[in-house]
Amino acid sequence: MPLLDIGGTTVNFPYTPYDCQLAYLEKVLQCLKTVIIYSENSNGILESPTGTGKTLCLLCSTLAWLQDRKAQTELNRQANLASLVVDGGTLNKQQLDSLSRNIQQSTGVTWGGSEFVVPKIIYASRTHSQLSQAVQELKRTAYNNMKVSVIGSRDQLCIHEQVRKEKNNSNKIHMCRAKVAARTCHYYNRYEDIKRNSEIRSLMGDVVDIEDIVTYGEKQRVCPYYMTRELKSDADIIFMPYNYLLDPKMRMNQGIEIQGNVLIFDEAHNLERICEDSSSFELTPGDLATAMEELTKLAQKMLEMAKNEDQSLVEDTESGSMPGTLVDLEKEIDEIEVLNTDKGLTKPGVFIFELFNKVHIGFESKNYLIDLFEKMISFVSTDAAGVTVLSKGSGLTKIVDVIKVHIQPAPQNNQKKKMDTWTTSSKPTKSGKTLCYWCFSPGHRMLDLVSCGVKCIILTSGTLSPLKSFTAEMQIEFPITLENPHVIEKHQIFVGSMGKGPDNTVLNSNYETRYGKVLRLNINFSRIVPKGLLIFFPSYPVMEKCIENWQSNGIYNSISQYKAIYVEPRGKGLLDDVMDEFYDKINNPALNGAIFAAVCRGKVSEGLDFSDDNGRAVIITGLPYPPRMDPKVNLKMQFLDEMRNKNKFKSLTGQEWYRQQASRAVNQAIGRVIRHRQDFGAILLCDTRFSAASAVSQLPLWVKPHVKNYDMFGKIIKDVIVFFKTTELKVSL
Repeated sequence: MPLLDIGGTTVNFPYTPYDCQLAYLEKVLQCLKTVIIYSENSNGILESPTGTGKTLCLLCSTLAWLQDRKAQTELNRQANLASLVVDGGTLNKQQLDSLSRNIQQSTGVTWGGSEFVVPKIIYASRTHSQLSQAVQELKRTAYNNMKVSVIGSRDQLCIHEQVRKEKNNSNKIHMCRAKVAARTCHYYNRYEDIKRNSEIRSLMGDVVDIEDIVTYGEKQRVCPYYMTRELKSDADIIFMPYNYLLDPKMRMNQGIEIQGNVLIFDEAHNLERICEDSSSFELTPGDLATAMEELTKLAQKMLEMAKNEDQSLVEDTESGSMPGTLVDLEKEIDEIEVLNTDKGLTKPGVFIFELFNKVHIGFESKNYLIDLFEKMISFVSTDAAGVTVLSKGSGLTKIVDVIKVHIQPAPQNNQKKKMDTWTTSSKPTKSGKTLCYWCFSPGHRMLDLVSCGVKCIILTSGTLSPLKSFTAEMQIEFPITLENPHVIEKHQIFVGSMGKGPDNTVLNSNYETRYGKVLRLNINFSRIVPKGLLIFFPSYPVMEKCIENWQSNGIYNSISQYKAIYVEPRGKGLLDDVMDEFYDKINNPALNGAIFAAVCRGKVSEGLDFSDDNGRAVIITGLPYPPRMDPKVNLKMQFLDEMRNKNKFKSLTGQEWYRQQASRAVNQAIGRVIRHRQDFGAILLCDTRFSAASAVSQLPLWVKPHVKNYDMFGKIIKDVIVFFKTTELKVSL
């Protein structure tokens, strides 16, 4: 493996790097070195297209730096401890360690102060499957001897026969806790036995992912969930999903320490939305009704068991204080007058505190209420043996989540600023009003991480463009940035934007023309694109309506003569089967391939890989703007405009954010093709608005130089035919 000297750090890389990989390695190390040299936060936002080895570069650079840091720390520690030897003697490592421990025990501080603290690398991604891929990548590097921990939920890690059958994650948590407390989980008991007699790390090895841990747990009949929590204590690098970092409650529950550590958010193109969602909630009439029903059942059960159960819980249940609180809350919400039933009613964020105070839910009572509600949830979910006894506790869990996250002491110096970050909205539903508490500032979560003492935050993805607007949303400084080109040659990519279809009709998928004849162009492209053709629509309703029109006017049958058509389903759990059928058609040499119709921001556009024949071309049928009539979209735009006018922070305007959302969704969709160095494909932008310079400027750096505008549909058809013929010939040589 080549040893690369990058700014004084030796990086062991698996092969000779491309130029774009060297640039990426340099930027990552620049972030990390600035932290140590200048003792200040130095964040980076780095874009590198899929197929450029981004994950490999991240792992090799951060772990090379960490390895150097650990070695230097040990040398400094030994030098400082050795200087304490008065008679000129020498100390071996065992004596040095003993002296260090004695100093720490007698003074209460770690010897050497903060300069000897070695940070941990916390690597976060969106899904467990993405994390698993990163761990597999790490196993193939020279750094596979580093200590690793992968944090997962009970969904991925629990192997108890009863608990793993429970579909509701909240119920799983309470069933698990009940069994652990009652010592009726033999897997947890086995974990405790092993922990008392040996080190978990020595049994598991250094690099382990979720599959490794679950396999080991099943074989040894020991709890994988608690093993992962133990492994993180001495880990060099910890892998976890985004929400474990962004949600303070989950950080606390999982015991995740971020102070002094380095945070990496991979696949960060969705980070804006996830940050906002982690600080938001919607409380529906159904949530309140379910919680009150659970309390009623609890009261009945507790009265029957009053002599044998926790009297404090019985007294609170009998007094009706908890059901009364929820009834009062429901009443207060119902009494909110909503004049415009379409738009709902919007109030400043501080309204939520006023509302809860009316029903005696406040910061002073928060801890008592949370403790009491969690006792109730545990009881209504399970008995001591972990068997479901009453109801699922989902309503009470929702109430606890709301109280935990959103009832907090008002800031002393910037109360108005903090309250303006959120909007409280009440919107009518069929059976009552839904209370919505929406956060419109993703920067709130970023600022929270910085305030906790994080040393460095690196955001990276294949599609972060436009970087300027993305950075503005995060509200923290990113002095180190990178927009990488692709590793492919120019003959491997074709990018064409067209303003007119085959019948000279203007291509524009706006509201007025989106259901017209403009999509007849797909017949022509289905003939000339080999194997897999992806077609992305702005939304599910647009896609479904267009396909309905295709079917009614014969276009669907015309296209099907050349390629079978598959459509992205809305429902969860249905996509895998559809994808398997699509791949079968692609892999059948007797067929011409297939078409996959999907939606920007949908499951397909966000994470599926259409490399090689699976995706030789992608058609974007329009700019996927967010729904303009959605109250949440309107309020977000209003919020940004207000913040911009008040000069509270560097903010986008509402309109800039609106355009940015469409651009980022397009960039994510076109990233489905051209997934590695030998891959090739065409990107077809079928909307007249893509011909504008402003639209092209929002595309990724690796796409912009190749964009060619076409006025005549016949010309682009001819060029696409030539592209595939010449590129296939070059690749085959």
